[in-house]
Amino acid sequence: MKYVSAFCIYMLFCAQPLFAQRSAQDSARIDEIARQDARHFKLARGHRKHLWKNLNNPTSDYFKPVNQYTSDSTLLKDSSYVKYYRYYAGRRVRYRRNMKTVLIVVPATIIGLAALITILIVTGPQSLY
Repeated sequence: MKYVSAFCIYMLFCAQPLFAQRSAQDSARIDEIARQDARHFKLARGHRKHLWKNLNNPTSDYFKPVNQYTSDSTLLKDSSYVKYYRYYAGRRVRYRRNMKTVLIVVPATIIGLAALITILIVTGPQSLY
C-alpha cells in the first residue's frame, strides 16, 4: 500500500506537464492561420439563401473548415482553430460586398457629391461668410 501511494504521488508530479495549457503565442499563431485560411473560404450558391436567414450564427455548419481551404489538415481537429475559422469565415460572408451593393452605393455617392458641389457653386462664396 505504501508503494502504491508513493507511486500515485510520483505520477501526480511527473504527469503535471501533460496537463499544460496552450500558451498565448500558440493561440495567436492558430488565430492567424485561421484568418489566412478563411480568406479562401467560398460559400456555395445553394447555401446563401438559407444563410442570410441565420447570419448571426457563426457556429453554423456552413462555415465548417474543410481540407480544400485549410493550409494544414491536422488543424481540422484543433477546436480553437475551428472556432477561429468559423468566426472569420462568417465575418467574410457577412461583410462581403456583392455587385448589387456596389451598383447601388457608388452611383448614389457620385450623385450626392455632384449635388453638393452644384449647390456650393450656385450659391457662391458669399453664402459661406
